Amino acid sequence: MSTRLTETATHDDWQEFEHGGQRWSFNADELAQLDEEDGFFHFVDYHRLSKPTVERVAAFIDSM
Repeated sequence: MSTRLTETATHDDWQEFEHGGQRWSFNADELAQLDEEDGFFHFVDYHRLSKPTVERVAAFIDSM
C-alpha cells in the first residue's frame, strides 16, 4: 500500500499522513482517521507503539 507523509502538525504532537487512500493522524498513543463527511479526525485505536513513525503506524493500520 502507498503511504505518503503530507503534513506534520507539531503544535500538539499529532502527525498526519495518507495511507491506503485514507487520511490518518497519530500521536504518541492514539490513531485517528479522517471522516471526510464532517472533516474531523475520529479515534480509531491505541497503537501501543513505543516509538511511532509513519512507517510503523502504517504497518499497524495494515494489521488491523
